[in-house]
Amino acid sequence: KQAAPDPFNVRIFKQLLRLYMEGKAWTNVPALAALAAKEEDIHARALALAGALAQSLGDSFTFTVHTAKTRLADGDGAHFPTYHLSIKPLRQTAGAVREKLLQSRPAIIPGSTGEEALFIDLRTLPAQRDEALLESLHKALREPARPAVMQYMDFMPQLVWITDRRDNLVYLNKPCASFFGLQNSAGQSGQTIQDLLPAELAAVMPELKETALALGEKAQKEICINTPVADPFWLDLCASPVLDDTGEITQIMYVAGDITRQKKTEEELKQLSLHDSLTGLYNRNYFEEEMKRLNSERHFPISIVIADIDALKFVNDTLGHQCGDRLLKSTASILKGTFRTSDVVARIGGDEFAVILPLTDAKTAQNVLERAEPAVSAFNQAHNGLPLILSFGVATGNDAAANITEIFKKADDAMYKHKIAKRPLKIQQIADVLLQLMSEKSFITENELSRLQQITGLLGRYVGLSEGEISRILLLCKVYNIGRITLEDSTLLKPGELSPGEWEAVRRSPEAGYRIASSLPGFDIIANCILQHRERWDGSGYPQGLKGEEIHLYSRILAVADAYQAMRSPRPYREALRREEALRELQRNKGTQFDPSITDIFLSLMEQQFLKILN
Repeated sequence: KQAAPDPFNVRIFKQLLRLYMEGKAWTNVPALAALAAKEEDIHARALALAGALAQSLGDSFTFTVHTAKTRLADGDGAHFPTYHLSIKPLRQTAGAVREKLLQSRPAIIPGSTGEEALFIDLRTLPAQRDEALLESLHKALREPARPAVMQYMDFMPQLVWITDRRDNLVYLNKPCASFFGLQNSAGQSGQTIQDLLPAELAAVMPELKETALALGEKAQKEICINTPVADPFWLDLCASPVLDDTGEITQIMYVAGDITRQKKTEEELKQLSLHDSLTGLYNRNYFEEEMKRLNSERHFPISIVIADIDALKFVNDTLGHQCGDRLLKSTASILKGTFRTSDVVARIGGDEFAVILPLTDAKTAQNVLERAEPAVSAFNQAHNGLPLILSFGVATGNDAAANITEIFKKADDAMYKHKIAKRPLKIQQIADVLLQLMSEKSFITENELSRLQQITGLLGRYVGLSEGEISRILLLCKVYNIGRITLEDSTLLKPGELSPGEWEAVRRSPEAGYRIASSLPGFDIIANCILQHRERWDGSGYPQGLKGEEIHLYSRILAVADAYQAMRSPRPYREALRREEALRELQRNKGTQFDPSITDIFLSLMEQQFLKILN
């Protein structure tokens, strides 16, 4: 920024001397010795000072020599050239540097021109003071070497930053710079915390600083930081005073640890402690605490509703807990949609739910409860499989004299009365649904079932069964495959070889059928036959590996009749076999898969045309 200086001539100097002697000179006119200095000498001094400072402090400051013309006196048109040295910080604010200059010994009075921290007119400074000025500037502006402890802080996982008492940033470690997306730890020094850190963090720091300054010890607080593009995160912020050699607090060191994972874990544990993990409803512990809290006059009248899923144990035992879990989740969804947000809806047992309705009389509670029945019906219409059947009980207390525990007991008793009254209808409803599901998965038509019953009935009579036993074996023909409802359609329809997992599910299906039949009135008498209908005469069948006459007679008769019926009927994965092919298969597996005597009876009947209708 140098310009060609005007020549300093004798005329100007004489005029300056006259004005100076008469006391009319501008108040900032320097000593005559400085004014009398040659222009090239001052210019050389300016360049020398700028060069020396740039060599030692050029990484942190820029040093510029300016050329200007200064008016000598008011109303006087004469000017003379001057040289100024300006200092501008690169990594600190000009205000922070000016404060350092004022605190230096001896103090350097800075000139302020905005971004510049120092502006020196060299004509006001005798040449013999250049060396002292240079030393003072070095001492005031040189950045101290980073202590070893600060170097160690760069390898700490915590975020660390240090400020002076005016909140100017003195230091931050590399993890802190990286975490907040700052350029580097050195480049931000001198700026205030408000310039760099998130608003939530900057807002709480004054409180922590004042506590640390007042008590002379650390202050701590957990802070949630919101971000526009990601989930909020949590910091555990600690502010500690930093003392100088005299014991005076000169700085505050802040250490922040990321505790987001810890807070999430705490929230999850809190959620688990108050909520049922399967349905997301409140759990029994929370429900009982709410009963205590709401057992006061200002919450009355109060009503309690108890709901129970009918036949959940049967579903779990027969179709598996996965199916039972679906019913539990569906019930929770229906109850949450039925009751109000002010009501406390909880799962208090395996198949039992409860709802507290504060400030709700008996009529209002009944009106709210009536919304549940249409919701259950809509669910059952929208979902295939076992129906969701709920039993409800409700009780109300009009004032605090009616203890809330007694209200709960009355609602529970009312629910059980409702459950028992509907039990026969519910069992029949479940049985009908199971039989419908079985027929959809058994691949057997009404005509095929009729022919199967004819074969088993005729074989039963030839081996000496009574009419009562014939009735039972005909029922067995209808339900022996009921365990198939537990199998996936992809397994039943698979044309190729089953995977080990699929085959294992098939082997377990007779056991599922046994559990289902054992739980349904009228089917329990044939439950063992259902369990054994996949056993083989030679003991290589499943699920128990029974052999010979260890297998129930009904199951041995059914095995022959069912095999012939299946071979003569088309399946999704194969064509039907011809009569002669089916009979040869029975003959070939006599004594291994099938009871030989029953097989011989069947083959004889076929030869004698007793079963002509089956041809």
